[in-house]
Amino acid sequence: MKVLILTQAYPSPDSQYMMNYVHTRNKYYASEGINFKVLSFDTDRSYIYDGIEVISEYDFHQLHSQNELDLIISHAPNLRNHLRFLKKKEVKYKKLLFFFHGHEVLIKSHYYPKPYNYVKRKPLNELTQLLYDHVKVKFLGSFFRERLKENHASLIFVSQWMKDAFMDNINIDRKLVDNNCYIIHNSLNKEFIETSYNFDSTKKADFITVRPFDQSKYAIDVVVKLAEENPQFTFHVYGKGDYFKHNLKPKNLEVFYEFFTPEQLSNLLDHYRCAIMPTRLDAQGVMMCEMAAYGIPVITSNLSICKEMVSDYGNTYFIDNDQAAINLEKIMGKFDKTTSPETLKKKFSSRNTYYREVEVIKEIINNKP
Repeated sequence: MKVLILTQAYPSPDSQYMMNYVHTRNKYYASEGINFKVLSFDTDRSYIYDGIEVISEYDFHQLHSQNELDLIISHAPNLRNHLRFLKKKEVKYKKLLFFFHGHEVLIKSHYYPKPYNYVKRKPLNELTQLLYDHVKVKFLGSFFRERLKENHASLIFVSQWMKDAFMDNINIDRKLVDNNCYIIHNSLNKEFIETSYNFDSTKKADFITVRPFDQSKYAIDVVVKLAEENPQFTFHVYGKGDYFKHNLKPKNLEVFYEFFTPEQLSNLLDHYRCAIMPTRLDAQGVMMCEMAAYGIPVITSNLSICKEMVSDYGNTYFIDNDQAAINLEKIMGKFDKTTSPETLKKKFSSRNTYYREVEVIKEIINNKP
C-alpha cells in the first residue's frame, strides 16, 4: 500500500450511494495504477466493493505500518475521525492531501437557507451545531496552518467558490493556501460527456427538475412558483421527500417519487425541452453540470457558483430565486438550438478532473520532500 484514502463512509452492497463521489475517483485511480486502500470510519469490518479494498480503522492499525504509506488522502475532513486519526503518532508526519466538498469547512448557519416550515427544528440541536461549527473551524485552521507551514499538506477544492468559502471560514494565511492548493472540479458521469441531448418531439412535458424535495437549499419551492406563474407550460418533478404533503401542487406540475441511474437520466432528458435546476447553496452542483454538459437547455439560479460552473454553455439562463415573476416564454425564446455544450464536456472531462487529481497525487509522492 502506497496511498491511504480516508473517508467517513464508503459504498457497500447495502448502501451503494454513500459518498459515491469518492468511489468514482478511486475507480479511476486504480485504472491509472495508483496503489491504495480506503479506510472508512463507519465500517467495523473490511471488505471489497467493486474491486476497491475498504478497511476498518482497527484493521489498519493491526495490519499496516506507517512505513507503507507515501500519502494520505482525506475527503471532507472532520474532527471526530479524520483529525483524530491524523494526529496519531504513526501517521502524524505523512504527506497529506485534503479534498474539500462543502459543509466540512463551513459555519453552516452562515450559508444554509432557512428550512421549510414543515421540517421539524430543534433549537438545542441548532445551538449545538453552531457551537460545533465554531470549534470545528478553529481546530481545522490550527491543523492546516501547522501542516502547510511544514509543507506536509496540499489542498484540493472542487470550485473557486469552495476555496473562497474555506478562506472566509478558516483563519489561515492566504499565501499558505495559494501555494499549496488546486481547484479541480468533480467529474461528471460519462453518459453526459460521451453522448448529447437529442430532443424527442414526443415529449413528456416542457420542463424537468430532479431534486431532493425536503432540503430548502435545492429550492423545489422555486420550481412550484415558476409553474404557478407559467400555466401554459407543463412541469415534471422527480425526487423524494414530503414537500408536496405540506404544500399545494399546481395543476400543471406532476410529481414522480424516484431517482435514476445516470444512463436512465440522460435518456429521460431527451423527452423535455428544458431543465430547471434552481439552488440556494452548492459547492459545484454536479447534476446541474451534467445536464448542461449533456446539452439540454438549463435554467438555474443566479449564484456565483452556478455561473462559475456553467456560464460557458450558451443555453444556460440564470434566474433570481426571489424574483416576483419570471416569464419562461421569454426565456425559452433566448435559447439557441445550434449551441454546443462541447466547452463543458471538455471542462468536466476525465482529462481535466480525475486525471489532474492523479497528476497531483503522483507529484506529491514523487517530488515533494
